[in-house]
Amino acid sequence: MTRSVRRLGPLTFPGDAVTIGDPNRDHVRLGTAGLEARSADAPTDFIAWDDVDALMLDVPQTRFRFASVAWSALAAAITLASTQPPDFNPEDQGTLTVVAKDGSRLLELSPYRHGKYWVRDVERVQAFLDRLVDDPTQRDLLRSSGRTTRAFVSGLP
Repeated sequence: MTRSVRRLGPLTFPGDAVTIGDPNRDHVRLGTAGLEARSADAPTDFIAWDDVDALMLDVPQTRFRFASVAWSALAAAITLASTQPPDFNPEDQGTLTVVAKDGSRLLELSPYRHGKYWVRDVERVQAFLDRLVDDPTQRDLLRSSGRTTRAFVSGLP
């Protein structure tokens, strides 16, 4: 049985992990020890939390809350009109800038859907990242289920 992936803005919760970006493409996996940049399933870079001074999320944003629904409706209309699904992938790459003790790194993030992320969700995710950097005790949330972490991030101002 396939388990659905829960999402909150650019955060995804596939299984017991917490990631930023599409877990099947370029993404960053958040762990209790640090950040792991990944391309699909292959790790490409690891940065320990102790080396991280700041994280800055830069993803396409919109004030329209249901942008992905609009894109899905457009794809459905194209499919109905042409009897073939449209052949397009989300193009707007995002980035996560990691300011570390040994310099800054720019990590690529693939979106998991078309359209832009609702600005309110992006603000909450950035606040969550700030807490992870500033308060090591907050990293225990990364051990908990995706549902617990998602509920915590959803409640951030």
